[in-house]
Amino acid sequence: DMIDLSKLDVDFGTVSDEQLKTYCRRDVEIIKTVMLQYIDFIESHDLGKFSLTRAAQSFAAYRHRFMDTKINIHTDQDIIDLEQNAYIGARCECFRFGIQEAGPFLSLDINSMYPYVMKMFRYPCRLINYRKNVPLDLAKDILLKFACVADVHLETDVPVYAVKHEQRVSFPVGSFRTFLCTGGLQEAMTRGHLKKIYRMSVYQKDDLFTQYVDFFYNLRSESKQENNPVYVRMLKLFLNSLYGKFAQWQPETI
Repeated sequence: DMIDLSKLDVDFGTVSDEQLKTYCRRDVEIIKTVMLQYIDFIESHDLGKFSLTRAAQSFAAYRHRFMDTKINIHTDQDIIDLEQNAYIGARCECFRFGIQEAGPFLSLDINSMYPYVMKMFRYPCRLINYRKNVPLDLAKDILLKFACVADVHLETDVPVYAVKHEQRVSFPVGSFRTFLCTGGLQEAMTRGHLKKIYRMSVYQKDDLFTQYVDFFYNLRSESKQENNPVYVRMLKLFLNSLYGKFAQWQPETI
């Protein structure tokens, strides 16, 4: 319906060959129309090479047009392991189960949460230091200027720090060891929950994504005003798909 070509309906138990041919032809027309619009969109906005997935296309656009700051890739395996241990996906959790009757209830949504975070914060672009047994006072000073990933010991009474255990993520309370990135370290330090830093990698940070987010967000707003639902949908995918490419695992066959 977004492209003025509605998908047809047929009863597959009684459909004739001619009706089925018409049904399949319409499906192909829909795919053709969408793909031509997509290719035109990529070319007209100079978004890099054509890619087969939305995340790959987002990454191609970023590298081709928006990556003004060089992102240095290191090969230190100990630090790579530290970084991978600290990477946690978004928290999706049900805090109460069953039918809830003590209303009223509010439904809240964050408008473009991932793009907002990408725009508002600065992110690592170059590894500059790796150290062990870091004093908390020194870590506090480092966090004022740099991004960090750390292997830490916490003592907490609030379930806000993630722990990976047996391929699952939990948010325990008590005394435990886990891995934190810049934001988690700052939170734990502010709350007095950070007790020890076993090892820490330190990074120069920079504004990596503001130009990318502003371009696609503004273009999406324009497309809404022009009542172009195809572009609106595509632009939302560009805004929400880029971040995952920076944590992509590359399988290696030995």
